[in-house]
Amino acid sequence: MPLSSFHRTLLLCLLFRLTAWQAFGSNLTESSATHWWHPEEYATMPVLQQFYDRLRADSEWMTAELLLRVPDGKIRRVEAVRSGPGEGDFYVVVNGDMRWVAHSSSGLSNLSQSLVQGYNGGAKHFCHDGKLHALGGYGLWRRHFDLLRFEGGAEAWQLIAVVGDHPEDRMIDQSVAFVNSGGKVMILDDVYRGVKNRYATSNYAIRTLDLQSRTWSVNGLVDSRLGELNGCTGLGAGMAMHNAAGELIWFDFEAMVAFLLPKKGKVVEDFWSWHDEPGRMTFRMDSGATHWFEGDMLPLNLPWDLLNDVVPIPIADVEAWKAEAKEQRPSTSIQNEREGFPVLGLFVAFVIGGGLMATLFFVLFWRHNRKTILARTDEASVRLSELTLTVQESDLRQLETEELDALLGIDHLQTPETLRSQRARMVSRINTEYQVLYGQDLVVRGQSPEDRRRSVYFIRPV
Repeated sequence: MPLSSFHRTLLLCLLFRLTAWQAFGSNLTESSATHWWHPEEYATMPVLQQFYDRLRADSEWMTAELLLRVPDGKIRRVEAVRSGPGEGDFYVVVNGDMRWVAHSSSGLSNLSQSLVQGYNGGAKHFCHDGKLHALGGYGLWRRHFDLLRFEGGAEAWQLIAVVGDHPEDRMIDQSVAFVNSGGKVMILDDVYRGVKNRYATSNYAIRTLDLQSRTWSVNGLVDSRLGELNGCTGLGAGMAMHNAAGELIWFDFEAMVAFLLPKKGKVVEDFWSWHDEPGRMTFRMDSGATHWFEGDMLPLNLPWDLLNDVVPIPIADVEAWKAEAKEQRPSTSIQNEREGFPVLGLFVAFVIGGGLMATLFFVLFWRHNRKTILARTDEASVRLSELTLTVQESDLRQLETEELDALLGIDHLQTPETLRSQRARMVSRINTEYQVLYGQDLVVRGQSPEDRRRSVYFIRPV
């Protein structure tokens, strides 16, 4: 029976769809073949073998890493961590690929039998009690702070239960982790980014995970004078970073203080921008680090002589954290109302008592005013950063934009956009610091008295 025109059209459509699906399936198979590979292939990569040989030959490193291009074209960070302080054994793990783990006792052979552990990019790897651990990472479409322990074999990675005030899961995160020799992980928790308060320039709370008790605790808010942190370089004795204002910061987590050097941030920035490409190996020691790339070497030369002369800043501001927690609690009046206290009676008593206190304060204030101001000034001079003190003590009280750039130490920057961005960040950080101590801005932008079309900056110290 001959097919009608309708049936012929329908048959052609079906044939077209079948051909399209076959082509799609073929492309999918080819695409999948190039984007998935067996973890045993890590052991066949020559540059990884070279990295492993260097790890065996060098006994001074504490942690190390290799930038490795994998078969799908992506760049993975291969990490090596010692089994313990002063130990010769070490683990090698690929950050972002939990399917492969090696140990120095068995070469590059894979110790994990599981192929379905998935991917967890950005985790912090370290050893505790001789076992490899991972803290946090990006997995299942969110940033988490789970503690995982590598058991080996078919058990592979296991989730370890913790208690306490742990960081919350989130979508985007710039937190920084550091593991000290005392079995504690320090987290600069990036939870205050964008919060509109006087600590908005720091954005970090500092938390501690005690690995022995598996307990999280909060140390306080990170001092706002340290600014927005970049270029984390964790060493054995502490951590070096640079902030958005171009300052170098050294964190001493044993003493819980930080040392800040203006205009020295490029030391860390330039170190990590050197040959940022596959094949670069980095070895970190107690107080230094070294890059290797195709026979060339670059050490991280931190200016210890200058850092030792800097007045340290406490890392954690405990009072600021208490103030934050207090703001999140219900107000006293609401609590009293719920508990049945006579709120009106308390208010009347407060007014009368307040009046008596105000009278007494007025009598005493004029006698101690000068002493109080001098004491406050002495305390502020200790707490103010070197950058803010430089601006505060400037002989000029009205500055052109170019003069302010020179005072801030950023006049060497060439790009107008970079200059404008750095100027705004540094002025914001200075004013935030000044607001905390004095309740006012130190640097104020306004119009020139001579030419109102031109902007100038006024220095207005207390």
